[in-house]
Amino acid sequence: DAAGALTVRVRDLDPARMTAVLAPLAAWKPSGALDCDLRLAADGGAARAHCRLRAGGFATADGLQAGEQIDLTIDISAEAAAAGWRWRTVCEWSDGAIYVHPIYLPAGARLAATGELLDGRLEVAEAELAVDGVGSLRGSGVLGLEPLAVQRLEAAAPDLDLAMFGRRVLAPLLLPASADALDFQGRAAVRMHLADDRPPALEVRLREAGIEHQALNMGVGPATGTLDWPGDGTGALALRIDGAHWRGLKFGAFPVRAGLDEERVTLEPLAMPLFDGALRLEELELWQEDSGWRGAGRASIDAISLPELSAAAGMPVLGGTLAARFPRVRVAPGEIAVDGEIGIEVFDGRVRVSGLRLIEPLGVGAYARAELNAEHLDLGLLTDSFDFGSITGRVDVRVRELELAGWRPVRFAARIESSPGRYRRRISQRAVQSLGALGGPGVVNAIQRSALRFFDSFGYRRLGWSCVLEAGVCEMAGVEPDQPREDGGFVIVEGRGIPALDVVGYNRRVDWQVLLGRLSRVTGAGAPAVVQ
Repeated sequence: DAAGALTVRVRDLDPARMTAVLAPLAAWKPSGALDCDLRLAADGGAARAHCRLRAGGFATADGLQAGEQIDLTIDISAEAAAAGWRWRTVCEWSDGAIYVHPIYLPAGARLAATGELLDGRLEVAEAELAVDGVGSLRGSGVLGLEPLAVQRLEAAAPDLDLAMFGRRVLAPLLLPASADALDFQGRAAVRMHLADDRPPALEVRLREAGIEHQALNMGVGPATGTLDWPGDGTGALALRIDGAHWRGLKFGAFPVRAGLDEERVTLEPLAMPLFDGALRLEELELWQEDSGWRGAGRASIDAISLPELSAAAGMPVLGGTLAARFPRVRVAPGEIAVDGEIGIEVFDGRVRVSGLRLIEPLGVGAYARAELNAEHLDLGLLTDSFDFGSITGRVDVRVRELELAGWRPVRFAARIESSPGRYRRRISQRAVQSLGALGGPGVVNAIQRSALRFFDSFGYRRLGWSCVLEAGVCEMAGVEPDQPREDGGFVIVEGRGIPALDVVGYNRRVDWQVLLGRLSRVTGAGAPAVVQ
C-alpha cells in the first residue's frame, strides 16, 4: 500500500486446497470457504490478520470428530518487542456445531487472549474463553515450542452453570448411550494449576449442585462442598448433600468425606437417613482399573418402618420393621455382588440371603441371582398387609437358584412350610380362598355349599406349598411334596380340630403369569381347589 506495507487478500479459499501445504489437514477433510486479509508493516515490526471461515466443516475417517456449518472469525495482531513479539487475538464462533466423541458442542463461544512470543516459548499473559449459557474460563500460561509442552498453566472458571455444562459435557462423558436422561443443577467454581512436570493441582467448589436420572427416577442433591487436589498425590472431598432419592425412597441430608490419592478414593463411614432408620456404608473404597472403576465395602440398614418403606415403594403396606447387614459389597462396571451372607430381620423373623449378584442393576436389562432362607416369619404380620385374609402362625421359606430378569422372576425353586414349634395356628375363610387360588378356583363355592360357611376361621395342623419355576411354568406341590394323593391333588393346608379343613389343589403345572393373575385377583380358571 502507500505506506509500503504488504497486504494479502484471500477470498473463498477451499480449506481442502491447503492440504497440499499442510499435509496433516488431509485426515480431517476440511471444507467451507475461507476469507483472509493479511497486513505486514513495511519495517516488519507489526502484522495483522483478519480471517473468517464460512460454512466450514471437517470429519475424520472414523466419524468420532466432525463439524458442520461452522462460522468462525479470527483477528490477530502482533508488534515487535525487544525479545520477540507481543500479540493479541480474538476468536468468535457464531454458527455451526462440533462433535468430539462423545461431546456435541453448538456454536456460541468467544476467546480473547494477549501475550508474547519469545525465543522458544509462547507466553499467554491473559486469556478468557466465554461460552454462551455455561460461563467463562480465565487463565494464563507458558507453552514451550521446542519441544511442544505446557510449562505453566493457571486456569479458573469462577461460576459455571452446571445445568448447561452438565448437559453438554458431563452427561455424554458419564452416560454416552443415554446422555439425555441426565439432568444437572447448581453452580461450580473450578481452579487448576500446572507447572512443569509436576501433577496438576485442582480445586472445585460446588454450590447447590445436583444430578438426576429421569429414566431411573433417581437423583442426588443439592450438594455443597469442595474437592481439593493440591498436586502432591493426595486430596480430600467434603460435601454436604441435602438429600437423595430412588423411585419412592427419599433419603435425608448426610455428609460425605473422603480421602483421595492417585490410586483410590477412601470414604469415611456415612449414614443416609431413610424414614426412621438409615442406610450405612463403612470401609468403602473405590479404585480404577483398566476395565473401569471398582469398589468394596460394608453396608447395613438400621431398623426401618416397613409401613413407610412399603408405601413409598408402591407396595401393599407391610407391618413391622426391616433391618439388614451386608458383610462385604463389591462393585464393578455393570455389576454389584455381595460376599458372605446377608442377614435381614423382617416380619419378626430372620431372612438370610447368599450368593447375591446384580448385573446392570440400574439398566433396562437388569439381572439378579441369589439363594434365600427365611425362618420363623410371622404370618399374621405378612398376611394382614395384603387383601389376602388372615393366617396366624409361623413359616419357613427356602428359595434356591433364584434368577430375576428385569426384576421379574424367571427361575427358582421355592418352598413355604409351617415352622416347627408351638404357636397359635388359625386361618380365616378369606385366606382359605386365597390359598385355594394357588391350585385353582372353586374354594368360595365349596365353602358356600357346606356348613363351613358359618365359620370365620379354622384351625390347621400345617401348611405347605412349593413352586419350581422353569421356562415360564410353575410346578407345584403341597405339604407332602413326595407323597401325592391318589386323586393327583396336593394338600396346601392340612386341617385340625372341628371342623377339620383341608385345602387341596389339582393344577400342579400352571403358567407363571396365570398364577400371578390368580394371586392378584384370588380367582381364576382351571381345575378346582377342594375344601374337605
